[in-house]
Amino acid sequence: MVVHREYKKEHSAELESYTELKEKYDGFAGEDKTLGPKAWQNEIAELEKSLKDYNKSAVGKSISLATAEVILYNKKDLERQMENEERQQNKQQQKAKHINQGID
Repeated sequence: MVVHREYKKEHSAELESYTELKEKYDGFAGEDKTLGPKAWQNEIAELEKSLKDYNKSAVGKSISLATAEVILYNKKDLERQMENEERQQNKQQQKAKHINQGID
């Protein structure tokens, strides 16, 4: 009995997974409890269709994400360029101010 408890403790995840999968199989197989080739082919066809739908959705999301990343990069780069131009103008104004003060 102790061995049985230890086994259940060590393999609880597998036992739970088995129970879930068995319930799914029983529901899928129906009353006759056998899956014929047509049932498997139908399941494969449904899964392939689901995969295609998922891939279409994923591609659209990937494109949107890539677009958003490019826009974010461009925005940061524009801000950087504008800050550099502002710094350069400030430096030129400071130089001109110092030159004009030296002349006066």
